[in-house]
Amino acid sequence: MNQKNYGGQKPVLPFSLRICFGIFMILVFGFAGLMLLFNWFNVIYDPSWNWLRWVGGPIFILYGIFRAYRLFKTPESDDEE
Repeated sequence: MNQKNYGGQKPVLPFSLRICFGIFMILVFGFAGLMLLFNWFNVIYDPSWNWLRWVGGPIFILYGIFRAYRLFKTPESDDEE
Protein backbone atom coordinates (compact mmCIF):
# COMPACT_ATOMS: atom_id res chain seq x y z
CA MET A 1 0.00 0.00 0.00
CA ASN A 2 1.38 3.38 -0.94
CA GLN A 3 1.32 5.82 1.96
CA LYS A 4 1.69 9.49 1.19
CA ASN A 5 3.14 11.95 3.63
CA TYR A 6 0.77 14.90 3.44
CA GLY A 7 2.11 18.09 4.94
CA GLY A 8 5.63 16.73 5.41
CA GLN A 9 4.94 15.42 8.90
CA LYS A 10 7.48 13.04 10.42
CA PRO A 11 6.42 9.74 12.04
CA VAL A 12 5.42 10.05 15.67
CA LEU A 13 7.90 7.48 17.00
CA PRO A 14 11.58 7.27 16.11
CA PHE A 15 12.61 4.34 13.91
CA SER A 16 14.54 2.46 16.61
CA LEU A 17 11.66 2.74 19.06
CA ARG A 18 9.23 1.42 16.44
CA ILE A 19 11.51 -1.57 15.81
CA CYS A 20 11.89 -2.33 19.54
CA PHE A 21 8.16 -2.03 20.16
CA GLY A 22 7.42 -4.19 17.11
CA ILE A 23 9.76 -6.95 18.29
CA PHE A 24 8.26 -6.77 21.78
CA MET A 25 4.73 -7.15 20.40
CA ILE A 26 5.78 -10.06 18.18
CA LEU A 27 7.11 -11.85 21.28
CA VAL A 28 3.96 -11.02 23.28
CA PHE A 29 1.63 -12.44 20.63
CA GLY A 30 3.83 -15.51 20.11
CA PHE A 31 4.02 -16.33 23.82
CA ALA A 32 0.31 -15.65 24.31
CA GLY A 33 -0.49 -18.11 21.53
CA LEU A 34 1.83 -20.74 22.98
CA MET A 35 0.41 -20.27 26.47
CA LEU A 36 -3.10 -20.74 25.13
CA LEU A 37 -2.14 -23.85 23.18
CA PHE A 38 -0.40 -25.50 26.13
CA ASN A 39 -2.93 -24.22 28.71
CA TRP A 40 -0.04 -22.67 30.65
CA PHE A 41 -2.04 -21.23 33.54
CA ASN A 42 -4.76 -23.91 33.45
CA VAL A 43 -7.33 -21.14 33.11
CA ILE A 44 -9.93 -23.08 31.14
CA TYR A 45 -11.42 -25.59 33.55
CA ASP A 46 -14.56 -26.39 31.60
CA PRO A 47 -13.76 -28.87 28.80
CA SER A 48 -16.48 -27.36 26.59
CA TRP A 49 -14.22 -24.27 26.17
CA ASN A 50 -11.16 -26.20 24.94
CA TRP A 51 -11.99 -25.19 21.38
CA LEU A 52 -11.02 -21.64 22.35
CA ARG A 53 -7.49 -22.81 23.14
CA TRP A 54 -7.16 -24.66 19.84
CA VAL A 55 -8.53 -21.75 17.80
CA GLY A 56 -7.17 -18.77 19.73
CA GLY A 57 -3.63 -20.08 20.16
CA PRO A 58 -2.82 -20.47 16.46
CA ILE A 59 -4.56 -17.17 15.67
CA PHE A 60 -2.27 -15.34 18.12
CA ILE A 61 0.79 -17.11 16.71
CA LEU A 62 -0.19 -16.36 13.11
CA TYR A 63 -0.83 -12.72 13.97
CA GLY A 64 2.62 -12.53 15.57
CA ILE A 65 4.14 -13.95 12.38
CA PHE A 66 2.15 -11.46 10.31
CA ARG A 67 3.42 -8.56 12.46
CA ALA A 68 6.98 -9.84 12.05
CA TYR A 69 6.52 -9.94 8.27
CA ARG A 70 5.17 -6.40 8.20
CA LEU A 71 7.92 -5.14 10.49
CA PHE A 72 10.83 -6.63 8.60
CA LYS A 73 9.40 -6.47 5.08
CA THR A 74 10.44 -2.90 4.33
CA PRO A 75 11.66 -1.00 7.36
CA GLU A 76 11.44 2.73 6.83
CA SER A 77 14.06 4.80 8.61
CA ASP A 78 13.68 8.43 9.62
CA ASP A 79 16.44 9.36 7.14
CA GLU A 80 14.35 8.58 4.06
CA GLU A 81 12.50 11.43 2.43
